[in-house]
Amino acid sequence: MVEAVVDQDLIPEREEVEILGKRAVKGAVVLTSRKFLLQALSYLGSIFLARILTPQIFGVFAIVSFVITFFSFFADAGLGAALIQKKGKLDKDDLRIAFTLQQSVVTILIVLIFILSPLIVRHYQLASDMVWLIRAFSLSLFLTSLKTIPLILLERKLKFGRVVIPEIVEVISFQVLAVSLAFLGFGVWSFVIALLVRTGLGVITLYLVSPWKPGLSWNFSKAKKLLAFGMPYQANGFIAMVKDAVMPVFVGTVCGAQAVGYLNWANSFSKLPILLMSDIFRITFPGFARIQGNKKLLKVALEKTLKFTNMFLFPAVFLLIATVGKIVHFVFTDKWLPGLPAFYMHSLGILVVGIANTFMNAFWSCGKVKIATRLMIIYTLVNWGVSVPLVYKLGFNGAMLGSVVVLFLSLPLNIYYMRKIIEIKIFENIWASFLAALLAGGATFLVSQRLVVNLFSLILVLVGGGLFYLFFLSVFEGKKLIKEIYWIMGKLGFKHGINGKK
Repeated sequence: MVEAVVDQDLIPEREEVEILGKRAVKGAVVLTSRKFLLQALSYLGSIFLARILTPQIFGVFAIVSFVITFFSFFADAGLGAALIQKKGKLDKDDLRIAFTLQQSVVTILIVLIFILSPLIVRHYQLASDMVWLIRAFSLSLFLTSLKTIPLILLERKLKFGRVVIPEIVEVISFQVLAVSLAFLGFGVWSFVIALLVRTGLGVITLYLVSPWKPGLSWNFSKAKKLLAFGMPYQANGFIAMVKDAVMPVFVGTVCGAQAVGYLNWANSFSKLPILLMSDIFRITFPGFARIQGNKKLLKVALEKTLKFTNMFLFPAVFLLIATVGKIVHFVFTDKWLPGLPAFYMHSLGILVVGIANTFMNAFWSCGKVKIATRLMIIYTLVNWGVSVPLVYKLGFNGAMLGSVVVLFLSLPLNIYYMRKIIEIKIFENIWASFLAALLAGGATFLVSQRLVVNLFSLILVLVGGGLFYLFFLSVFEGKKLIKEIYWIMGKLGFKHGINGKK
């Protein structure tokens, strides 16, 4: 988060920084609170889908999703990130040039997907009607591309309260439609139809809350400047996608669609804690970019982000690990039990994601393109080098183990490169929440083994686990925790801030 309480000599534009700090904190609170509700709704829908559909259907959708995601990386060309990161104000030409370039690329990609879809279906030995499933899915690229500019206009101003509105529409429409279609027997098509409707409604809503008149324009020198940042940024995302392609591509080829379904479930469910934190990372990218020229202020912002993200991430991970066996039995049904080993492995890796993502955001916000790209290339090579032999030895669980190796490798590497830029205090900002979460997770596991006999008792035990965590955290943090709460209240506009002043 962007720290707003700074000395006069830290940055000349004190009032602007104060405004940024308040917007960042308010944005974090608004997005994470609404994200929690949206994720709750999403997982409620996922539970119904998991009970209605088979792991194989989920695996087929994961494979098809990967194909579209692969092409989507070429569609954006990093233009969205380039516009967010750009110093100074955006003019009409910047927006229209980005829009023109993106729409041209998207059109070419959709044509390619239509041509290549029969080859993709044959490679994965899918049913012949999956050709049109892939082609229909590709239309989401066009709809998604229409959202780029109005979304950027909101994110640059840190107006995340408006950003959430189309997301609410998308989540509700997708879950209601997908579950209804699955119940009616549409199978894997339930996902694709619901996705297209969701994206279309999202586009309409976004243009209502962030009006922007699309237009075409071209200027080679301006396009070159946007691509100078955008292409490396997108290349980094593409490399990350290649890194994670072990699951849908290699496992799908060697072990089949059902194995991909188990892996996709384990990966998605174990990522639940980090998904709740994803909007904080979404705020920090434009936030860090706005203060990238002031190292002292950036240091404070990074340390605040580390503290608050992990304060929520650690307990969520340990409480999930403590109760996941019961959750699968009472919620998802026992047909998903083969995915539990992969879930446990990936959950441990999620513990380091809060630090790694914060630092990676800082690299991009500060324009450290070479560092971010170098790290992603290392992770990709390690993931494939470790995962391929492990898949042959351990089956689909080997792919997850390879991913966890990469996650733990990312921690020392990110710290090493970050300390070349800014000396960050890490241990001091995370030890209390980690230890409190570990103790709460252990206590919750012991209680769950004795008391959880149905869904209601499972919910009570999880609530109790949260109370355990708050108790241990208050013991370790004491006055520091109260101080941080007052700091947040001050940024949210309550009467008393951290110094007892308005």
